[in-house]
Amino acid sequence: GGQCLLVKDGKYDQQQWQNQYNDEARNRIESKQAVYDLEDELSQVSEAKRAELIKELQQPLSTEQRKQKVQEIKKTINKIVQDTLPSAKKEAHDKVQKMENLIDPEKKPYYNKIQQAKNKKGFERLNNKLN
Repeated sequence: GGQCLLVKDGKYDQQQWQNQYNDEARNRIESKQAVYDLEDELSQVSEAKRAELIKELQQPLSTEQRKQKVQEIKKTINKIVQDTLPSAKKEAHDKVQKMENLIDPEKKPYYNKIQQAKNKKGFERLNNKLN
């Protein structure tokens, strides 16, 4: 059988247990902070992708590895957003176009807002108004 890390020379190893506990606590705190720091980015991807990325952040990682993981995730999300932005803009534009309660000059500010959006958040509120 394997040796239990928490028992040393037949005695309960308090220091080893404390170190393990501290690592687990640090990991939980840092992963929660990382998810919080990425909230804006994470809100721009699908629920499934969001869950997958959060799971990656919750792995046992060193502080340095987690910082790298946060940067990787930002890049991943940015690519997803850039790849899906044109179709999302077109969808929003089409919605405005179909609005019968506005005449064309009244639609112009909406079109401008959609055009200037750098991510979906930029016109998500607009979409809510249109629904």
